Amino acid sequence: MDSFDLHKLTDFDFESLCKDILEEMLGVRLEIFSQGPDMGIDLRHTSADGSITVIQCKHWIKTDRSTFIRRMKKDELPKVAKLGPDRYIIAASVPMSPQAKETLKADFTPHIKAPSDILGLEDITAFLASRPHVVRRHIRLWLNDVTVLESALSRNVLWRSEHFVEEIQETLRTYVPNPSFRQSLGVLEDSHVCVISGLPGVGKTTLARVLAANYADQGYELIHISGDIEDAYRLWSREARQLFIYDDFLGQSVLDDKLNKNEDQRLISIMKRVKGDPRKRLICTTRGYILEQARQRYERLHNEDFSPITFTVQVEQYDREVRAAILYNHVFWSDWPSEVKAMFSSPDSYGPIIDHIHFNPRIVAATLSADFDRDLGHPAVQLVDNLSDPALVWRHIYELQLSQWERDLLTTFFSMQTGRLPNLERVLLARPGWTRSQVRRSLQVLDGTFLSVRQESVPVVDFHNASASEFIAGELFSDPSELRKVLSAAHAFEQIEKLWFHFATKAAEGGEFWQHGNPYSDILVSAVLKSLGSPDEPYKGKPSSSVVLPSLELAEYSRNRKLIRCVVEILSTRGVIYGMRHYEDILNVIRAVRDSEIPEIRACYNNIRLEGLSAVLNREKGRSAPVKAALYVQELADLVDESLRESISNSAVEVASQILDDYEWGWGDVDFVDVEAALQFADLRSPRESVWVGWEDLMASLDVDAWRGIGAGDTEPDYEEWEEYDDEDYKGDRAYELMQSLASLDNTSKE
Repeated sequence: MDSFDLHKLTDFDFESLCKDILEEMLGVRLEIFSQGPDMGIDLRHTSADGSITVIQCKHWIKTDRSTFIRRMKKDELPKVAKLGPDRYIIAASVPMSPQAKETLKADFTPHIKAPSDILGLEDITAFLASRPHVVRRHIRLWLNDVTVLESALSRNVLWRSEHFVEEIQETLRTYVPNPSFRQSLGVLEDSHVCVISGLPGVGKTTLARVLAANYADQGYELIHISGDIEDAYRLWSREARQLFIYDDFLGQSVLDDKLNKNEDQRLISIMKRVKGDPRKRLICTTRGYILEQARQRYERLHNEDFSPITFTVQVEQYDREVRAAILYNHVFWSDWPSEVKAMFSSPDSYGPIIDHIHFNPRIVAATLSADFDRDLGHPAVQLVDNLSDPALVWRHIYELQLSQWERDLLTTFFSMQTGRLPNLERVLLARPGWTRSQVRRSLQVLDGTFLSVRQESVPVVDFHNASASEFIAGELFSDPSELRKVLSAAHAFEQIEKLWFHFATKAAEGGEFWQHGNPYSDILVSAVLKSLGSPDEPYKGKPSSSVVLPSLELAEYSRNRKLIRCVVEILSTRGVIYGMRHYEDILNVIRAVRDSEIPEIRACYNNIRLEGLSAVLNREKGRSAPVKAALYVQELADLVDESLRESISNSAVEVASQILDDYEWGWGDVDFVDVEAALQFADLRSPRESVWVGWEDLMASLDVDAWRGIGAGDTEPDYEEWEEYDDEDYKGDRAYELMQSLASLDNTSKE
């Protein structure tokens, strides 16, 4: 570890390295500042007597000495003269001669005290050669040595791995250290074998390459397996320290073609052999669902417990600072123009990217490695648009790597309101061919990719993330046959309700595709009629709101005469509205009936309104029930006659006044729920209307804003609106400080 390639360091990497070097040299702690308009300060130390040392770091590795001296005198000297530090130190990735140091010292006198306060490339590399513990803190520095990697790569497989070293080097340029490295390294050290699993694009191959470079630095021979596991047997050397890397060891898509005859047995054998040899390591990468498919298909794999040697890479493990560093590195090394890169320095540009729910390192890398197209708009918008397209991640898996069983389970699960496994099983078992064992096998394949299964009182299934759910929604509503398949086998009305909700959302967005009479409308109507006429979902008696509202909305949308007759019969059922659980559902039904364009439905309005209002006004219990009823009628002005509204309001005045009197004077136990209702009611009425003269003073003495909810909705900035933000709000934010360095990115080192 006596030669170091500083070309691979970004400006921010170099500054962090200089901080560690100078802290060791000076024996003090240094403040580090973000790059950008820094007034000539990258690092600083203030001593107990108030003297200030300022350090400037310049990563201009391809700049010659004379140009560097000229630029320093022109650009930095005025800043230093204005700052007036007691001591000024320069650290630069530029080769320095004694004469060059003397010239700089003369230019910056009296601030540079001695030539030793100027660290050139030779000084930095010499210091690092004698301080391996400092080098170890900077992974991109010590995992960049071409000689080490090339010598570690097995000559016997070099003809098939000629790009392996280049791939590792390219990976290390943009790699961001994060906990996954140490965690997976721990698995390797404990078991000697690590199966790195995860979704596409999250960093499995990146992690494998960084681990490989780590072992190469320790003298391991790297053997890159690109054919089958036979390479490991053929190149096994009893005495050598060897690391075998088997990327996508179960294939990327077609599992049948990956494992040749008896390779499952040879895989298990080589894993056991590596586990028993302290000089050997084996890294395999795969996607979680492919590993599960292999274990189901191959008995020998099925009988092995992979959990102790499996490390799963998840985007959720990347905190905000790590995501910012991933973005920063890819922006820094991209070929996009400097002025375009600078646009990422603003919080309203990088924020939507690193906070994106579908953040994916591969999509970030792919976007920034392409040529910049100004016609596509703001660079950050381009990247957000790519992250927002779930098809980029999911389509390949869905179409090529899942069986029809898994695809049918996904579309069926999307139609359900609950993720409880017994409910999913009940729906699937009602379909031809499904058995409980098939449900479990398909869930095992999907767990960790599209779905996640967790154990509560009963197993609960959920989509792995929002993008997976969005993708399945797109698949369902891009092909009428898929939707028909799900609805024709629908076992519960909740499935129809869920799909109608998405359909109605699309219909509200407009567009020719969603006009009346399209095939989706007919499919949904048929499913509703079938469900309403089935013994499992009788609408006679008191149908639930989950039946009433979707059926009503779909009848309005489709104008299907059979469905209209069913809905009218539902609305005419005594107690159907009164039995609804949710206040909002009752109001939605009342207003939907009132505003219907269908005469038969509109004719039900008076009965529905009276029953609904009775349900709303009579459901509240307790002391403040009259007050809450008065609050309801204030909100329901469009449904309640003015005389009735005033009568209910007046009767609530006395109750609200008594509650507030008791609260102010401490007369008895007063439930704060009642106080809250009374305060809300008092706030709706002006002082001259209130019979309780003390309410205004009490309102002034209480934190009224708290119960009104003012300020309760404060959230993180909505980056999607692309607003401007005050940079002062982000001071101290590590993501902000990192991305700020792009604002004044100097491409001298890359020109």
